[in-house]
Amino acid sequence: MKEFWARVARWFTDSRRQAVQAAIASLVALLTMLDVTTQAQSSALLDLSASALLLVQGVIGLSLLRRSDAYTWLNEYGRGAVYAVALGVGAVGVAFTAWGDDTAAQIATVSTAVLSILTAFVQVVNVGTLSSPWPVADPVDVDAVVAAIRHGRGAVVDHAKPEENPATYKTERDPAEAAPTTGLTVGVYAKRASRGEWDALRSRAVRQLAPTPVGAVSILTSLDEARGLRFDAVLLAAEPTPEVLEALAPTYATSTLPAAVQVLA
Repeated sequence: MKEFWARVARWFTDSRRQAVQAAIASLVALLTMLDVTTQAQSSALLDLSASALLLVQGVIGLSLLRRSDAYTWLNEYGRGAVYAVALGVGAVGVAFTAWGDDTAAQIATVSTAVLSILTAFVQVVNVGTLSSPWPVADPVDVDAVVAAIRHGRGAVVDHAKPEENPATYKTERDPAEAAPTTGLTVGVYAKRASRGEWDALRSRAVRQLAPTPVGAVSILTSLDEARGLRFDAVLLAAEPTPEVLEALAPTYATSTLPAAVQVLA
């Protein structure tokens, strides 16, 4: 059975997941053109499918992890993936008028509580292999975040770093293997920024976050590029709007930083 799941994990690579997501996006676009779904419903379905595919890929990849890595998966990867799916389910329900905003917020709250309980239980059973649980953020209050930023109390959107796919892990990893990057993984959302502006945006991000070291900076020129990513910090090149904050919310659902969004100075 383990060999079977290992073959599935090798087949379901990042490229194949993106191909499946592209097929879903084409289908959803067709439904929109046929007036079967609205633009808002299509967007909610795309967000949910992207989060669900990442979760499925991560769960399948567990078959290739060492036992110690498998025990830490829920805390380091699974919580964010499951929470993103919960946010997606809530958004789909609201878009299709199956329930209201209150129910969507309750789904996110309940998922947070359940994930915290599961993480704590795993930590009790494997206290030597699990770090302290990360607090999963409460459902995003968009209006409050916008008001905070406009009054100079801003923050950073949990940086969008491409998730390390568990399906690519070796069965036995060298304990001394160095981390891919050190410092914060930062996302900069600059709508329609040209490639010639990217270096300047990266430099501004590093200066703004100093003295905290920055490991990598990703420039996002559209909200679609943020799907499936996670960041330690996200900087916005313009004043935030509810649409932007809602689209970026899954990328900072598990941020450990005190503030999740900052306007780029």
